[in-house]
Amino acid sequence: MKVNEKTLRWLFLAIITVSFIVNYAAIFDKKLDVNGDNYMYYLLAHSLSTGQGYVSDIGPEPAPHTHFPPGYPVFLSLFLRIFPNNIVALKLLNGLLFLASLFLLFRIVRKTTGKYGLWYALAACLLCTFQADLLRWTTILMSEMLYMTISFGIIALCLDLDLDAVRRKDRWHIVRLAGICLLVVCAYFVRTMGISVILAVTLAFLVLAIKGLARRKTEGRRWLMPLLAASLVLASFFIAKGCWDHRNQRVSPGYQSDYRAFFTPPAEDDGNPVSAKDFWVSRIANNSIFFIGYYIPYSVLNPEKSLLSPTSASKDDLSWVLGILVIALMVVGFLSMEGLQWLLLGYVLITFGVLVLYPTGYTNTRYFVPLIPLMTAAFVVGAGQVVGWLARKLFHRDLPWLSPLVAMLLLLPLLPVYYQSQALYRKTAGIKSYAAVPQMAPFQAYIDACEACRNFPQDRLTAVLKPELFYVHSGFHHSVAIPRDGTPEEALSFLENNKVDVVIVDTWFPSAYRIILPTVERYPERFSLLGSTGDRAKPTLILGFR
Repeated sequence: MKVNEKTLRWLFLAIITVSFIVNYAAIFDKKLDVNGDNYMYYLLAHSLSTGQGYVSDIGPEPAPHTHFPPGYPVFLSLFLRIFPNNIVALKLLNGLLFLASLFLLFRIVRKTTGKYGLWYALAACLLCTFQADLLRWTTILMSEMLYMTISFGIIALCLDLDLDAVRRKDRWHIVRLAGICLLVVCAYFVRTMGISVILAVTLAFLVLAIKGLARRKTEGRRWLMPLLAASLVLASFFIAKGCWDHRNQRVSPGYQSDYRAFFTPPAEDDGNPVSAKDFWVSRIANNSIFFIGYYIPYSVLNPEKSLLSPTSASKDDLSWVLGILVIALMVVGFLSMEGLQWLLLGYVLITFGVLVLYPTGYTNTRYFVPLIPLMTAAFVVGAGQVVGWLARKLFHRDLPWLSPLVAMLLLLPLLPVYYQSQALYRKTAGIKSYAAVPQMAPFQAYIDACEACRNFPQDRLTAVLKPELFYVHSGFHHSVAIPRDGTPEEALSFLENNKVDVVIVDTWFPSAYRIILPTVERYPERFSLLGSTGDRAKPTLILGFR
């Protein structure tokens, strides 16, 4: 019995959904992640949902927040009103966003890769449902999944947009163009890196304008509408950026983005003058090595390895050959996606063009997680297309079924490797307390010390490292951040000037030990032991200060 395409499409979507649910449930971690950024997103959302505005309420007085753009906290705050303080429910939202992204990816690949696009789409999306790093980011309260959904939404709208229909005032295509402009604003407000997809969309429209200009003698003013669309996208971006910059300047006169420090060469290195040219050549060379020879190929071939830091092996000729081969197949795949070639290539190239300028310590998969599904799809499509082309050359006839067959056969070696890459996250998800993991025990001791402060009076001010973590686990008690260096006299002056009542000294953030313990030894009469948690040999201390 012949199955029609629509039935097959819904069957494939069902398979993708079931695969996602099974894998997601296996690695779902109810605990907040140990990085501080997801705590800040949650706290900003909490401030918005309680009517305080876009402020950090961690310190003694609410302070306007200027680092993270407000898009993701606003999104979370809408659901905090429905699920107050329900971390698990908020994490599940990220899972739903990832599933929505997969559906959009399925549509994008299916509609751009010809008659057998359904099979390419199935293979690419199934791989994504097993990809460990993607799954991990679905369980962290971070903006990656929302940004991925928005960027895929922009791409899907561009795919369906007919600018000639806009010129004829077709309302649905006008709505699509308006939707692109609206999502451009959302992309920027969710992640600053959203500039890459915004510039890519602008580039795609400009390419259409240039093509129309080249044919202006035969096809009239077909260049005008793409140029107008590019202008509308850029105008939407600049309006969004202008509003955010204006707000930050009002609440913090003289404000400059924290990211500026990423792109400012130091004047000296170990006392030696630094040439700006040498600084940038070295950074770009090192980052290119790590991305091309390590992170890009392994994010597709072996996600478990891509989660580790690169070694000198990433500079070996074999790693470069592997990286270049994988990237070449991706390029073939992107060029094979009819109607989206310039948009997708521009999006990827602009993103990595920015990332090679980042400090080398920031070269990891975290900063291109939203691109991994597109890169995986391009790799699958590229592999199928190359094998199909080789077959035509060898057998001198077309084998249309061969390309999708290759795409599906890629699943056989890759899915077991992808599944194995989840091992660490599956293990972590099953742990109720970080104390069960020896290397994480100091972090659990820190959390236990924060929770021990829940019964303290609300007017007590605590000095800690990572105040955002303390604020959540102490039940919203206020705190200030301990300086990361200084003399005992400077530390004492800090505690006095901030009218601190309690100090937490922990081993997970050891600079607290390094700064506070010498101060306790110098001024023992100013401190008292209120409690301790963790290892007896080197415990986390809760100290009273007077």
